Amino acid sequence: MAYSRVTGLCLLMFGVVGCQKDEAVVESKAVMNADVSRGLDGSPMSIRFTDSAPTPADMAMIRNMPSLQEIHGEAPGVDDEELALLAEMPSLSVLALTGTKSTGQAIEALAGAKALRSLDLSGAVGITDDGLKPLTDHAELRVLKLSRIPLTDAIADVITSLPKLEELSLDGTGITEVTIQRIAKQRPGLKSLSIGSAHITDGVISSIVKFSDLEILEITKSAMTGASLVALSDLAKLKLIRLADNVSMTNDAIMQLADVAALYHLDVTGTQFTAVGLGQKGFSGLNMLDANRTKVTDDTIPQFKGLPALYSVSLKGTEVTMSGVREHFAENHQTAFLVDE
Repeated sequence: MAYSRVTGLCLLMFGVVGCQKDEAVVESKAVMNADVSRGLDGSPMSIRFTDSAPTPADMAMIRNMPSLQEIHGEAPGVDDEELALLAEMPSLSVLALTGTKSTGQAIEALAGAKALRSLDLSGAVGITDDGLKPLTDHAELRVLKLSRIPLTDAIADVITSLPKLEELSLDGTGITEVTIQRIAKQRPGLKSLSIGSAHITDGVISSIVKFSDLEILEITKSAMTGASLVALSDLAKLKLIRLADNVSMTNDAIMQLADVAALYHLDVTGTQFTAVGLGQKGFSGLNMLDANRTKVTDDTIPQFKGLPALYSVSLKGTEVTMSGVREHFAENHQTAFLVDE
């Protein structure tokens, strides 16, 4: 049995910011198909399904845990009725059940959960713009994740009504830049934004730079070439940029991110990235680089030498070999390379 003591510490877990109470002691222990974290008094606080989806028996177990604050898992078997029962749990503040059978009926129930501050229903294809309307003006929602749901720009009416919203995920939906323009105008305090589809083009950057507190930006599987990425250097707090699977994004475009002052983690997986010019362009604080399935080769490995803070590079799915890495980097060098070998 392992314990960890947390004293007045705010935790960043799965994209959700939460603060444990002073002197809270948490025990994590497997129960049925999930890991359950308990408070010092033994009451369940969080349940997380990692290796399997919750079964009907699991859902019955959850409903008998009124002290639960967080529920996490991939849940293709969960329907509106079960979600409505979860919405009645008095302490529930984080609900992250993805791939469910939920529709607007579940949203009506969840809208009444006044303590709910984080909702992730990504992959629930039965949800529509109209079905989400009951969430309008929800007073406590800080995190809303609706990825891989057939939404349109009409969802902006709901999003812009949430006064405390800080984290938003809409990748794999049908929204266009019009939605981002509206959110940037009416809810500019976002700290995390995830978008991406064939409807998203380079024009979206002019709206994104208005989120002055933005720390995490993910734009994946879009139509962007990266022509306007240079404007992101105006975002002083931007730490993580994920541009995975933007197949038309060029190496020159990615080099425009060199002057993003706080940039710590960059993901350019599935782009035209070659690393040419990397060591001469800046990126002075870059610590982690994911460049899987890119155009990097053994010949361009020396380009990584100019990055003083670089600690981890992932190059899976490229032509880079470990022998090519060793030719330029000693085994005890601070930078760790992950390649196919």
